[in-house]
Amino acid sequence: MSVGIARLSPQSAFLSGGGALLSAALLTPSLILLCVALGRQMPPQEWLSAVWMPRPGDMTSLTVHYVILPRFVIAFLVGAALGLSGAIFQQVLRNPIAEPGTLGVSTGAYLAIAIGTFLLPEWLAAGREEVALTGAAIATIGVFSFARRKAFSPITLILAGLVVNLTCGAVAAMLGLLHDQGLASLFLWASGSLVQHDWNSVLYLLPRLLLLAGLCFIIIRPLTVAGLEEETIRGLGLSPSRARIMGLTIAVALAGFVVSAVGVIGFVGLAAPMLAKLVGARRFTERLLWAPMIGAGLLCLTDQLVSLINFGGRELPAGVVTAIIGAPLLIILLPFLRRGSESIAPVYAPMQYNKRPNTILAICLFSLVPIVWIALSLGQGPDGWDWTGFTDIEPLLPWRAPRVFGALAAGGMLAAAGCLIQRITGNAMAGPEMLGIGAGGVMLVVVLMMAGQSIDPQAQAAFTIAGILGTFALLLLFGRRSGFATDRMLLVGIAINIAFTAVIALFISSGDPRALKVLWWVSGSTYMLSCAKASWALATAGVLIVAAMMLQRWLTVLPLGEATIRNVGVGLRTSRLSVLTVAAILTAGGVLIVGPMSFVGLMAPHMAAMIGMRQAREHLLCATLIGAGLVVTSDWVGRMVLFPNEIPAGLVATLIGGPYFLWLMQRRTA
Repeated sequence: MSVGIARLSPQSAFLSGGGALLSAALLTPSLILLCVALGRQMPPQEWLSAVWMPRPGDMTSLTVHYVILPRFVIAFLVGAALGLSGAIFQQVLRNPIAEPGTLGVSTGAYLAIAIGTFLLPEWLAAGREEVALTGAAIATIGVFSFARRKAFSPITLILAGLVVNLTCGAVAAMLGLLHDQGLASLFLWASGSLVQHDWNSVLYLLPRLLLLAGLCFIIIRPLTVAGLEEETIRGLGLSPSRARIMGLTIAVALAGFVVSAVGVIGFVGLAAPMLAKLVGARRFTERLLWAPMIGAGLLCLTDQLVSLINFGGRELPAGVVTAIIGAPLLIILLPFLRRGSESIAPVYAPMQYNKRPNTILAICLFSLVPIVWIALSLGQGPDGWDWTGFTDIEPLLPWRAPRVFGALAAGGMLAAAGCLIQRITGNAMAGPEMLGIGAGGVMLVVVLMMAGQSIDPQAQAAFTIAGILGTFALLLLFGRRSGFATDRMLLVGIAINIAFTAVIALFISSGDPRALKVLWWVSGSTYMLSCAKASWALATAGVLIVAAMMLQRWLTVLPLGEATIRNVGVGLRTSRLSVLTVAAILTAGGVLIVGPMSFVGLMAPHMAAMIGMRQAREHLLCATLIGAGLVVTSDWVGRMVLFPNEIPAGLVATLIGGPYFLWLMQRRTA
């Protein structure tokens, strides 16, 4: 699956001005708002003296010198660094949705700060910059080490970065749930704040940015070539791995320094290179010039607007606002995108065709029996571990059975949804969470909570369903115009997830006492399940999976491409719409039970494919069984490993499935 930038008509006023016009359009209002902010503090004739020599004891002069001006400069530098980093990422990985967080930079830093906050506070004594930068470097080195066997191919790098992102995020969330005292401050840092009280961050970032930008322009030829196909690079006498590692090292360093200085600021690294392309920067050298300027203007303007907004007596973090603004902007940009030569995401085929798929399916099915029985009968209590036999298990069933069978149903539904989505997209990054369906449902509930609404469990379920249906309607609206092209659907899902992540971070950092409960829900917890809800979940899962099985002919044909689909007489719009509808309903069922788990629907279909499940029927059934077993196992481990404390099943599934998935990929690359 691929996406590119459309050739737009010369009548388009948006494109006529090029990068310079867009940069000016972003920076000019930023400077005007800066002047307005300065004008509130002192007359214009005193600005110059406040810049160079603030008067001691004069709070107005000191505020201008140490707060207002450093904030504007740091916004400019951070935006430029993220724009440059994003341009390099998209070039080297040949992927228009790659951004500085692709290789685990942000989540590695986030995990390091979480460890320092909750377990080793002495790490933070010297400052967060060193801790965050170390975490980002370790996560990125881990991705590089894994991708080395495949000569740092874009496919391997993206998938390895995706797994590292999920795993680091799961560990950080687990630490936050177990030590909730510092949760709000951690999420506030992760939201990205540009508030400054001196020039230290500017002096820290400026020389590093200049050095890395200079290195980038020195090796501009290898970076340009790195965006070509493997054979073309070798034909030019260059090493693909060497060119990529040089570019990625610079891009990761830029993002790492930004995260260590101001926290996590999303979307700018994704949007700035895309906007540069849209205004006519077709060549990589042009994007290297205009992406940093556009990124700087975008972040400066956002931050100046942020300073005017009061949210509950405090200022909104800039990283949250860029994400909230960026999500609809990305959707607005969709009509300018067309299918082209750039890969939107990697595709993985099975390692080999398994000649005995029914045997594998039988093994997966019968493996569920001991997994379910262990989850029901083995557990910890006040007196330690206890194995309950058939005759004594009845008193425990009302407590354990709803969670076990609810997890079974939710895992099966999410895995089946992921299988449907991956087969119609041929996309290794696709999954229920990538379409944003579950995130849209949860986001509506969180927004209502932030508005001060009191929501009981029944209302929460109703609003979740309403949010899921609204999100699906949005997907259909944009998909209808493109014949339900999968690249458009995925980009809408990415935009929704950007906004969802920002809203969750804002809600948790606000200090609302309900934030911890929401974090448990979005992490994939089964602790609220009842017998009635578990029974409903099992019945729903059975019906929906049977419905998905009825789509197996379409699931076999859809990955073969549009020409083949039309040649065999399958309606492209009808088939895609039907499969997406079933996937959306499956996702809704899973989200209502355990929240928007961020791993099972993505990885279970991969695991089924990697053991040779190639045909649609066997792939779907195997993925469903793997997903069900993974969630039941994860829920049991989460309940028992730190008893009486619990870890949500979604986080445990990520911690179990991530290393296993990397091991499977390692076998494939060996």
